[in-house]
Parts: sequence; C-alpha cells; structure tokens
Amino acid sequence: MAFCDHRQTSGKRLLAFVLLALALPALSETGTPVIARQAAANPVPSGESVPGEGAAQSPSLQSTALDEASTRWTPVHYRALRRAIAALIRDGLDPGEFSGVLMSDSARADLPGQADIASEALLRLGFMLRHGRTDPRVLEPLWIADGDDDAPDHVTDPMLDPMTWLHQALADDKDPYAIDRALQALRPASADYGVLADTLLAYRHLEAAGGWPQVPDGPTLDPGMNDPRVRTLRARLAATQDLVANHADQVGQPDPADMEATFDEITAAAVRRFQLRHGLTVDGRVGQQTLAALNVPVSDRINQLRVNLERLRWLDRASGGTQVVVNIAASTVVYSVAGTVRWQARAIVGRPGRPTPVFRDRLSFLRLNPSWVVPPTILFRDILPEVRQDPAYLQQHQLRVFTAAGVEVQPGTVDWKTTGRASFPYTLRQDPGPTGALGQIAFVFPNRHAVYLHDTPARELFEKPQRMFSSGCVRVEHPLELAQLLLDDPVQWNREALESALAAGKTQRVNLPEKVPILLIYLTAFAGEEGRIHFRDDRYHKDAAVLAALQQPFDWRRWQTGAWWPLRPLSDDHTGSPVDAEAAATPVLKPFLTASVEPSGPVAGRLPGQRGADQQRRYQQGEHQCL
Repeated sequence: MAFCDHRQTSGKRLLAFVLLALALPALSETGTPVIARQAAANPVPSGESVPGEGAAQSPSLQSTALDEASTRWTPVHYRALRRAIAALIRDGLDPGEFSGVLMSDSARADLPGQADIASEALLRLGFMLRHGRTDPRVLEPLWIADGDDDAPDHVTDPMLDPMTWLHQALADDKDPYAIDRALQALRPASADYGVLADTLLAYRHLEAAGGWPQVPDGPTLDPGMNDPRVRTLRARLAATQDLVANHADQVGQPDPADMEATFDEITAAAVRRFQLRHGLTVDGRVGQQTLAALNVPVSDRINQLRVNLERLRWLDRASGGTQVVVNIAASTVVYSVAGTVRWQARAIVGRPGRPTPVFRDRLSFLRLNPSWVVPPTILFRDILPEVRQDPAYLQQHQLRVFTAAGVEVQPGTVDWKTTGRASFPYTLRQDPGPTGALGQIAFVFPNRHAVYLHDTPARELFEKPQRMFSSGCVRVEHPLELAQLLLDDPVQWNREALESALAAGKTQRVNLPEKVPILLIYLTAFAGEEGRIHFRDDRYHKDAAVLAALQQPFDWRRWQTGAWWPLRPLSDDHTGSPVDAEAAATPVLKPFLTASVEPSGPVAGRLPGQRGADQQRRYQQGEHQCL
C-alpha cells in the first residue's frame, strides 16, 4: 500500500472507459431536475436538519450562482458530462444512477431546465468522487469523530467552494476534456486508487467473459505432482496474470497450456505470487486456504474492489504529507513523506474479538522503556482466570498489584477467587524491560481508545502471514527504525543513542519535533509494493456494510445542505462516546453494523478511577494499558 500521487489528468485515458458503458437513457420530458423531484417527494420537515449538518440551508441549487452556471452549458459540456458519468464504472460507482439526469444527445439541450439538471448532476458526481458516495459518519463514525476538524495543511481542496468549482469546470466551452480534468482532480491521488480502479475494469471484463475457472477440490497440490487439476490451476493463475502466458516461451519451454498436468516450477512460482498477493503462506503449495482464495468468484472480488475504492474516497483528504499509516486488514505499518513510502514493516493488530479501531490522530511522543498497566479486557478475560488456577502466574510474568492510591499489595493477600469485574479495587502493572509486554518503546498518540503502537518481545509472530493477535494495540516490527525516522535527529537520536537509552532501563518520554498524523485504516484491497492488487480477508466483517450502503439510494440531503468540507461529526464531543452508528443507519444497514467484535481497552469495562483525567495521568507517567 502506498499513498503516492497517481492522478491521471489526460482525457485520453478516460475515453477508454466510455467503451465499457452504454449511453444514458433519455431525460424525462418534465424538465424538472431529478434532485428537485427527490426533494419534493422527500422534503426535510420544517425545522429539521440532516444529522450533524446544522440548520439546512436554503435550496441553493436553485440559487443565482447555479442559474449563472447553467447558462454556460454547451454541447461540448453535455458530451463531456455523459462521458464522465460513463467513466464512473472505473470508480466502482453505477453510471445508471444518473439515468434520467442527462439527455442522450446534445440535440435535446434546449429542453426546459436541462442545464439546471446537468449542473446538479455534475455537482453530485463531483461530491461522490471527492467525499464518497456513502456516509463514513455512519459506517466508520470514529474515523470522522476522532479526526481533526480542519483540513490538513498540505491539502488544497478543489471543491471547498462547489459553485466556484462548477464555474471553473464550465469556463472553457472549447476544451472537450475540461470537465474530465476537473473531476479527475477530485479523485484520490494515491497509487492504491489507480491500481484498484484499473483492476476493477479488468475484473469486469473477466466477469463478462464468464469469470475465472474454479479449481476442483482435492488433496493438496505440491510442486512435482501430476494431477489433471493442474491444467485448471494454470488457467486460473493466468486469468489474474500470476502466471504469464508467454513466460514459459521466454525460457525455451512449451506453453503451459500445452503441457501435461505436471505441477512444474513455473506454476509453483505463479502460486507463490498469488499467495503473496492474498496474504497467505508463500510456499507454492495449493492447500485448502490457497484453494479457497483461488476460488473466490470474480463477482466477490469486484465487490471488494468497489468497497475499498469507496474507503479510499473517504480517506483521501486525510492522506498526504508526512504520516504513519496502519492498514489493519493487512497488518502493516507504513511511514511516508510527501506521498513517497520511506519505510514499511509488518505489524500485529487486534484480533477480531478485540479489534483495533479505525481512526486517525497525531503521534506526539515516544516512551522509552514503558511500563504496562493491564487493561480491563485482558485482566478479566485472560489474567484473572490464570491467577485463580496458578497463584504464581503474576510472579512469572513480572506483574505487580497496586491499589487505586498507588500502594503496592502482595499478591498473596488478595482473595483472587472472589474478586471480579464489579469488585476489583486493584491495578496490575508490569515494570519496564525488554521482556515486558510492550517491549522497549511505545509510540504514543493519546486517545480515548487507549490504543498506540509499541515494540514486543514476541517477534516470532511477525513471521505469520495472518497477524491479528493483539487486544487492540499495534505491535510494530523494527520499532527503532520507525523511532529514528519520527525523531529525525541523527545527532541526538541516532541508532546508537536510542540503543543506549533503552539499555539504561529508565522510563523516558521523548517528544517528537512535530506531531505526525497517524491513520489506522481498514483496506481489504490495496496496491502492493510491486504495483499489483493485493487482497486480504475481511476478518472484522466490515465490507458488507459498505457494500450495502453503496447499493442504497444516494442521500441527496447530505450534499444539498452544504456538507462539502469538512464532514462534521454527528457528535461534537471529541472525548465522549462515539456516534451510535446503528441508530443513525437505515434499516437495511443495521444488520451489517451489528458486529461480532467488541471494543478494546478501557471502553470494554473501566475500573474505578481509570476514566478521563486519570487515563491522561497514566499517559503522562508512562503507564500504558493496551497490548
């Protein structure tokens, strides 16, 4: 995954997308703007506003500014708009959603209200590309509510003033690609978006041709075996270009399609490429997990691409500049500067029952040799049952017992069998050390989830292809490398200085020279280092809700009431409870938002005295809860 600039401003490329869609149906003879008809059919009740958007503005789409823009429409503009709508297929959006919005040929441009309809359609199209078609405040409420209200300094939003943008898009009636370029500037600039969009087009072609072959079930296929299923395996790998058809010819061997059913090294190499792209054990063998990934229907992958293109549209305005990005679904962490990846490593993230939350914040300091305060979830679910079985468990794991006042208590004086969640007056703390749960360094961005990045003594887990083992925090491979990059001080905080400070064993806070944005995101499809598409299993079961929302009618009130920039949270309480996503969702979405996962850290069951200011005190003192 890389957030480097991938904008394509040439209209030539967009022309290729038009061939994938049919011309739009003719406009209704009423001449009434479609969105105006929706407004009339579903008016906002008097005194009511769209949640989170404040008082509804007047119907500004019929304002003087829109009327003036509507006078600029020419046949060149109408053709460009039709082309842009057809190109939505590459964005994972449905061109048919604009059916009836635009006439089928420029000869009907004189229909009453036609220019107003075209202006509304262009604004709506631009809004979808810039902010997403769905509402992240419902699907990922923590992403919006926990983020900065202001746009990052490095972002220049071309749609900050939609009417100005509309006028600029229509300014040149001679340039057939002016609208294409105006819309392209609204699309996400990341390499991920370009790779996902191109892959989506290729997969739609595959789907139209009947999809890729299904490899029959059977025993594990190993290199060197002779099995008739290998022929199907080759065809399946060739469909997604993991096995290049002419590769064998280049090395002087017959085309794989003409070979006997022998699992040769060329096929094994193709299997390894496929396994790498799907987060599987890379061994060249086709066992049950690899077979299941091979046989995921192309239609499912298309939906997965559409879902993640939408997530990238939510994400784009927060990405760029210097930042740390954790992709939870892929269990990776990336440090990038000005869109260029400078460092990346494997990570360990929250297991499905204790997920790492999707949100964004700013890294502010490092904690060298941090202590660890056992959070409630781990305390009551993991540690107390062990202590009741073996009283020596605390000593074996260097865990000490403290009262709420900070007085240490000998474990033998505590009746562990009768204490429980409702009556546990103690805190368990592990002192700093290389074998401690947090390792020797923590990357801190104080937040209400008590989540952060940290080192770990269990480095063997980084070798696992699937790395969802934590209770919500993110364990980082090679943490000293990331620390050096963030501190950006080769004199005072070079590798030797960091190692010396860690060896001293003293807990130490080191402020970053500047706060660095950190994004904890969830992408089950993304671009790999080699520029090819990668997929991951949806272990948090989030994709279905986004897909369902994409298939719902567009909420015209969301953009008509001025929700351009920024998207304000449903709750203005930055430190309070997250938005009740289930309550805000439509009946269709509610089943998908009832997840089988639960929050980690303090929100899972706080102990007395661990709320609010006390949690901040623990951060200041270097005590951290998550694991």
